[in-house]
Amino acid sequence: MLRVVLLLSILSFMRVVQSRVDGYQHGKNMCLLQGMCKGDFPCIRNHKPKPVSSGEVNFKEKLAAICPQYKDKPVCCSEDQITAVTSQVPRMKVFIGSCPACYRNTLDMLCLLSCDPDQSSFITVARDNQPESGEHLHATQLQFYFTEVFADRLFDSCKEVKFAGTAALHLICGSECTRQKFYQKLGDNPFTELKIIYDSSGGTPQNI
Repeated sequence: MLRVVLLLSILSFMRVVQSRVDGYQHGKNMCLLQGMCKGDFPCIRNHKPKPVSSGEVNFKEKLAAICPQYKDKPVCCSEDQITAVTSQVPRMKVFIGSCPACYRNTLDMLCLLSCDPDQSSFITVARDNQPESGEHLHATQLQFYFTEVFADRLFDSCKEVKFAGTAALHLICGSECTRQKFYQKLGDNPFTELKIIYDSSGGTPQNI
């Protein structure tokens, strides 16, 4: 039930970025990222979402297994992005797998960031690389705009999860793990090079 409420909050309350704050087109039915360019960094590709073709069998199967909410929709992600999300699943199951709501909500957020057809309406590129010859431009840091409601529901679904007899969140952001610290640590994940600024400051961000 909590998962359903969280997904509805994404659709109902997420703030929409509608301008070219980072030099790219933002809005509904528009992607900002697709594919993995270098290491953990996603390629910057500003385009319309595309359906997975019938010939991409492996991609379809991975998408249905990890991000089933997007299996029949045009998406912004590629197969290698889903593979990257899948690679995080074993670690997630160790730390938060004892709570299905926390686990699924966290995975849904990763799917949202990677695949949602409205991706560019809630993500901007905070930093990118200076591409060398033959190298595609990629994001090294993203800014993800979401609401207080979304922030509270994800945090609340995970704050009571136990791992090895202690709160799992304490292992992520210390014994005084507040919502703010949780998202800061989530955005500075040591297991991935890509960094994310989680922005739930409320209203429309000043630079938009």
